[in-house]
Amino acid sequence: MPSDEEIRALISNSSLSDWFKHALLSALDRDPKDAAADAGLLSIVLDQRANSLEAYALALKAILEAKRSGPL
Repeated sequence: MPSDEEIRALISNSSLSDWFKHALLSALDRDPKDAAADAGLLSIVLDQRANSLEAYALALKAILEAKRSGPL
């Protein structure tokens, strides 16, 4: 488990997004188990959103390609 100092080192890493740094910083003020549970749920929600958007984009691409190729 990373220490608070290790988490603060991540927060100072310029290659990480501000969104991620804010999440880490806010997690330091919370119960670690609760923060980890919320992070796990967040991961599931964001994965499902990404998968849904990807499926939509692929379906739209297939529809556009079918329209371009004309009737069968």
